Amino acid sequence: MMTMLHDVSETLDPSVDAGLSYLMMKSSLEQFGVICSELKPDQLPKVTRQAVHARRLQHKVLASTEASQVHLSKAEVDQAVAELAKRFAQEQDFTATLAANQLDSTTLRQALQEELKCQAVLNYVGLQAGECSEQEALTYYQSHPEKFSQPERRYARHILITVNDDFAENTLDQVESRIADIYQQLQRKGNYASHFGWFAKRYSECPSAMNDGELGWVEPNILFAELDQALFSMESGQISQPIATEAGLHLLFCQQVSGAHMVSFEQARDKIRQTLTAHASKMEQKRWLSQLP
Repeated sequence: MMTMLHDVSETLDPSVDAGLSYLMMKSSLEQFGVICSELKPDQLPKVTRQAVHARRLQHKVLASTEASQVHLSKAEVDQAVAELAKRFAQEQDFTATLAANQLDSTTLRQALQEELKCQAVLNYVGLQAGECSEQEALTYYQSHPEKFSQPERRYARHILITVNDDFAENTLDQVESRIADIYQQLQRKGNYASHFGWFAKRYSECPSAMNDGELGWVEPNILFAELDQALFSMESGQISQPIATEAGLHLLFCQQVSGAHMVSFEQARDKIRQTLTAHASKMEQKRWLSQLP
């Protein structure tokens, strides 16, 4: 590892820099799900480059004038340590991983404190961009009508019986008989909104059965073509006759219809302002970082 680190940076060394040790561990776990000592030879360079780059950036941010304006509480660091520890099944696994990455509880806290402070400084810098005004949000709304066009949607549930000749009850003949029987029972019951979910939970072989067969709000061209064609020809409150797809045989329940429409500015305003404010904040952070020594 040390040879590779020297190839990337002659000034950063995880054996003496707790921040770099932590970033190596974090990068290794996030990218490959293993600690550094378990990385494959072709994985180590990527982890190293990312960690060294992040550590250099931390040094710049922490040395900035803005960093003196930001202060962290002990509770914030405590929470960060606790959140990291949660990723490990046993406390000894956590401790062993720290040791394998040349860290202990003290140096970990130091590394996390620096990471949290860097993020706090960036947040502070981002605030300088200010909030998006209502006029800016309105201009964006008017300039991007395609983003606020809502297609027709249907709120749907379904029951699926799969075809599998390896099981007697799932041969095509049996599935056709079973789905027809469920359809007839639903027809007799009526009031599909009250009963379809129960039938789905009892008979459907789709994982959605756990949620009463719920498919949720569906837009065109999302489902199998056969289901899509049937669903978007149904009225609210209707159920379909059995429909065959490559997955098996289905019954569809169109619970609600929402016609195509434009989302109003009043409905979209808060989300637009949040999105544009966040974007401006990111751009201000990038501008500020580019000017650091």
